[in-house]
Amino acid sequence: MPGASSSAADLTIEICSDLDVITSQIKSRRFAGSVGFQKRAQWEVAIAVSEAATNILKHGVRGQIRLAFYIANPPYLEFVARDEGAGFTSIERALEDRVSEGVDLRREHRPGHRGLGLGLGAISRMMDDVELGTGPNGGAIVRARKRLRR
Repeated sequence: MPGASSSAADLTIEICSDLDVITSQIKSRRFAGSVGFQKRAQWEVAIAVSEAATNILKHGVRGQIRLAFYIANPPYLEFVARDEGAGFTSIERALEDRVSEGVDLRREHRPGHRGLGLGLGAISRMMDDVELGTGPNGGAIVRARKRLRR
């Protein structure tokens, strides 16, 4: 975001197991509260981070999520989730609800298929800005921001 100064606070969470998903939700909610977000916004951040953490385990095996709060006009919280997977084959398709692991669940049912295909869509609905990308050496990158409203 233009006009941002350095981070006033930050937190990094390693994602390697299901327990880390739960931890990411708790820590991100507390982090959002500590920098001034109201309860609803704290939970939106926590849910978005939890979805990103779940996707790290599902598609990238392991990774990390970094949260930072920036003093800007307006101030904002940003999280960046990175994994060690292959990255996105289609960013547009990744953002479609009910598309999961490359399968359009609106048209095809697969027994034992994990997930509803709502994770990235949920992140984009709960956060103000979302950018998706693939790192230079592979791996998905999700960058999401939520502005602090007073």
